[in-house]
Amino acid sequence: MIRGLQQPQSSPAARGALGRLAGACALVALVGCSGSTGSGVAAGSTPDPQTSESAASVGGPGSLLYRMHAAPTSTHYRGTRRILSQQALSPFEYREEIGADGQGNFAVEPLEILSGQANAQVLILLLDAREGLTRYRDFHVRDVEQFRTNYTVTMLAPTTLLGQSCLALRVDSRNGHSASYYDVLVDDLSGLVLRSREFAVSDGRLLSEMEFETFVRDADLTGLQMRGEHRFPTESQNLDRPDVGFELLRPSLPPTGYRVLTIDKVRGPEFEWARFAYSDGLEMVFLMHRQQIASGYPNDASLGSVKSMPLGSWSIVTGEVKGFPLMMAGKVKDQDLFLMLQSSLAD
Repeated sequence: MIRGLQQPQSSPAARGALGRLAGACALVALVGCSGSTGSGVAAGSTPDPQTSESAASVGGPGSLLYRMHAAPTSTHYRGTRRILSQQALSPFEYREEIGADGQGNFAVEPLEILSGQANAQVLILLLDAREGLTRYRDFHVRDVEQFRTNYTVTMLAPTTLLGQSCLALRVDSRNGHSASYYDVLVDDLSGLVLRSREFAVSDGRLLSEMEFETFVRDADLTGLQMRGEHRFPTESQNLDRPDVGFELLRPSLPPTGYRVLTIDKVRGPEFEWARFAYSDGLEMVFLMHRQQIASGYPNDASLGSVKSMPLGSWSIVTGEVKGFPLMMAGKVKDQDLFLMLQSSLAD
């Protein structure tokens, strides 16, 4: 229990797969406005140190890491992908169509459930949440400098996928802050990730997988509903002097390895939100809160209450503290989010 914050256990209803996904759709919409390994490294094994190199050695300007960072928005393509999750909801697998125009616009359309306990309702929810899922589920170098600080890259033997020459990478956490490691195939021409597999460090178990089944460069995008960067009107803020028009919570203790990446003002369908995005270079953590609707919380009284809800490997925290309605999300332990929130409440 963190002083001043009431942290009830997740309710039984929140444990249901469909209930968890439905409850998170509004969050990801606001946030998103996200067999053989085939790499020469078996699941759960340790790469040959002679082939390992730090992310810094592949992260100079114009290098692989920068190309991987830019590729999702700078590559014009269309394709279908198979998505497997062993950890989200109950294990399930589905197929989606994806396209991008190379100018920052993209489309993701779930096509069909392939296996698992999902049904048509889940597919509809995936469709509704596609902006957040595509941006924050996929393997993506989001902050090159933080990636270089927190991860090491093992360059493996080049290979091909769908006729495309690919670089094969193994990505490991440098400081042990992540419970996962990744097997990744990267299109050598564009830097786009064509396949990613996430494994548990503890036992080598496959946690999730994304693989393109078709991939066409400079494709005709007719029929796809293209969207821009944000679903809702968004105003980027100066990191040192953000001005969203109301008081802000400013956490001083993000999860280990994370730093603030962006601060935005988001105009949702009913309310305006301040959105803080943090990254360790690969994964993301978000804090969103509205304008304070009540004040006058003394230091020795309850500061409010929050509750946590798992959504696969993500932790979701919602509630109200010091009169600020808020939402938090990240691929970290819920306790990390609670500690982060607590650090924003110090006077």
